[in-house]
Amino acid sequence: MKTKMTIHRGLAELKLLDARIEKNINLLLPSGIMQEGKLVNDYYKKEEFEKNAKAKFQSIQDLIKRKNLIKSAIVKVNTITEVQIGEKKYTIADAINFKAIIKAKKILVEELTTKHRQAKAKAEEKNKKVDDNALKLAEAALQKDNVKINDGDAIAITEPYVKKNKFHLIDPLNVEELVAKLQEEIDEFETEVDAVLSEINAVTYIEIDE
Repeated sequence: MKTKMTIHRGLAELKLLDARIEKNINLLLPSGIMQEGKLVNDYYKKEEFEKNAKAKFQSIQDLIKRKNLIKSAIVKVNTITEVQIGEKKYTIADAINFKAIIKAKKILVEELTTKHRQAKAKAEEKNKKVDDNALKLAEAALQKDNVKINDGDAIAITEPYVKKNKFHLIDPLNVEELVAKLQEEIDEFETEVDAVLSEINAVTYIEIDE
């Protein structure tokens, strides 16, 4: 006989099964000790202890089997059922997997942004020193010749120095544009994925052999 249920109900039952399996494993007493004519563990009759141990073990086995059936059915359906998230189509399985990928992409965006800003700030800091040094060169030239120099003369003195010593930002990845695209992808996926999966889980059915 086959039983049908939605993925949503299956996921809820899996949580319940996990709790019951853990509880029954904790309650399982597979072995005990007794003396002749006395109770097992000073509490159970021998026949009762043996019966309970076998029943509890079988219950755990049945719960694990049920969990495996539901889990397998969900995995099977997830690999073939498609959902639309933003402009892309995913199977449910791919969408779930991509949630983990998104975490990595968020770390990547953070690293790209931080290191790009650090490089820009470093270039700006060093270029300020270059400009300051260029100004000192112009002032030194003025003092040395004891003549008044105009803006054109100052530029003639400072420009070659600045050109030679200026720091340039090297940006082969075009980081700011790249980060904007990655962030758009992340935001679009995160905004929709949970709602889309919740909706599809509520209307997609799995079948379990009882």
